[in-house]
Amino acid sequence: MIRYHFFIIGCGGTGGNFVRDFARFLYAREKEAGTVLKITLVDGDTVEERNIARQPFSVEDIGKNKAQALCEAVYEVFGLSFEFCTEYLEDSNKLKQLCMNGYLPIIIGAVDNHAARIVMHEFFDSCHSCIYFDSANEFSCGELAVGARLNGYTLFPDRAWYFPNILKETFKKRSEMGCEELNQVAPQHIVTNVFAANLLLMNVAQLLTQKKLNGGLYLFDAFKGWSSFTSYKKYLHNMGKAVDADA
Repeated sequence: MIRYHFFIIGCGGTGGNFVRDFARFLYAREKEAGTVLKITLVDGDTVEERNIARQPFSVEDIGKNKAQALCEAVYEVFGLSFEFCTEYLEDSNKLKQLCMNGYLPIIIGAVDNHAARIVMHEFFDSCHSCIYFDSANEFSCGELAVGARLNGYTLFPDRAWYFPNILKETFKKRSEMGCEELNQVAPQHIVTNVFAANLLLMNVAQLLTQKKLNGGLYLFDAFKGWSSFTSYKKYLHNMGKAVDADA
């Protein structure tokens, strides 16, 4: 019996659109024999009027926590019960506390700050087994890094391997940012958010239906309508390094 515990970290433009379509995917597909899913949404932010233009919320959601509002919508529309955590992810121990024993944690990173990515990296690096999808984008372009650990071995590294500077710089936590700083974080376009969410969904759907995982890095430009994928093996080959044949 395969048990997956999905954590969607960040329920804004990319994460919120992913949750909406992931719920539709789960509702539409036939139940996979031998697969048990648990889904937890994590976000400390509240819905504001300005969010409605590019995030899957309505005016009735204004003032609600984003993770909670999405859970309520998913249950109302699809009858699916997702759980939620109304805190910003600022400590890897929080994820460890939320993880269900006997479940393989799958992290869907859809945050707009590197401080949270550092926390997710620390969690990933400490896990015996874990799958970690991390999406990041600016106005029109972005990346999706796909990492995986199995039985204490890193099959595919996470975002920090491709962009090591995120571990070297000092970043403010979301809870430490003032209103003006938060309003200026990562300006994005709805087309870019939906594009990134669809790329996440494609990879998650492949994992659940085909047991297939593309370890490596996607680059994309939503306005130009393209994405490209370079596998971890290819990166190592370009660097002149060897990689295990089974990785």
